[in-house]
Amino acid sequence: MKLLPLIAFCSLYLPAMSQTDSAHQRFLNDQCGRNHLMLSTSHAPAKEKIPPVFSHFEVADFRPDTTRAGFWGMDKQRYEFVFDNGASRHIAGFMNHYADPAGTRPFLIIIKKLWLYNLKDAPRMENRSKGIGCMEFRGEAFLKTDQGYLPYAYLDTVITSPYHVKDVARIKMTNLFFDFIKKIAATDEEQAKKRRTFTFSQLDSLNRLQYNFPMDTARILRKGVYASIDEFRNNQPSISNYDVQTDGTGFQLYLKDETGKSYYSRKMWGFCNGDLCYAMLDGNLCPIFSVGHSFYVFGSTDKEVKAKNNSLGRALLYQYTNGIFYMPSTGPYNMHFYTIDPFSGRIY
Repeated sequence: MKLLPLIAFCSLYLPAMSQTDSAHQRFLNDQCGRNHLMLSTSHAPAKEKIPPVFSHFEVADFRPDTTRAGFWGMDKQRYEFVFDNGASRHIAGFMNHYADPAGTRPFLIIIKKLWLYNLKDAPRMENRSKGIGCMEFRGEAFLKTDQGYLPYAYLDTVITSPYHVKDVARIKMTNLFFDFIKKIAATDEEQAKKRRTFTFSQLDSLNRLQYNFPMDTARILRKGVYASIDEFRNNQPSISNYDVQTDGTGFQLYLKDETGKSYYSRKMWGFCNGDLCYAMLDGNLCPIFSVGHSFYVFGSTDKEVKAKNNSLGRALLYQYTNGIFYMPSTGPYNMHFYTIDPFSGRIY
């Protein structure tokens, strides 16, 4: 993993992943422009298409990172999708457009996933769908009763489009939430009443169970090489027989065989030096940042990476020494952010 000579640098203090993620958040914000998401009722189906049964909607954002809803990039420019004033308020405002003063059903909507990205940019995905833009969503609706919150309906879907993810956000997202409201309206209430109710505290606790894995709360990052996503998630690298070679501009990572001879392997999922974790993308080690319960990779899928560098297993355009993270303000690669699914290992 050799660092290329860097012409100009910008630097930022970043603590280890085990400490606060506020510096990681600042880094992502500094490196990305903002693409503001809008749910416009003027571009949505008419209110009259929904039965006047809803009194109001409350929205709780249970996503692993509530500050953004995806990334996209073009050349060396990076952007993140964000909601002004937060996703909960924005989505509630849209859904309450379809509430009615005479309605009798108050609902709690829990957003568990809303992520937008371009499929063609995703560096590590199996069974990749056709299309360009993609939006993944999971939302759950609970009827508010005197006994608590009653599970009522849910929508779990992946929407792909031949158009760029910016257009998916502008056109498809409004239809998505309208379809969710329509599905709630069509749900058999008598059938739903057979289910048990929950308090809000119970719903919150159940949601937090999905983040109950070691890396989410790690205070000490274990050094070593990850052979799989499971080892990263559990903060348990299994390969300790490795060699880090530095040349003043960065490091390259090699494994060692039984005789102590160093060799390169693409079977490495990633690496941790005790300060920062890395994921391997196309033979490059790219740093991982944590925000909330999410993990993001800053890397490149630029096809010219291999052509411009003949060394594999290198840290790509980064240096992390003495708590300082350096990133080139100019460089030969198009660097972008991707999210990691800590269970499937997808990077997209």
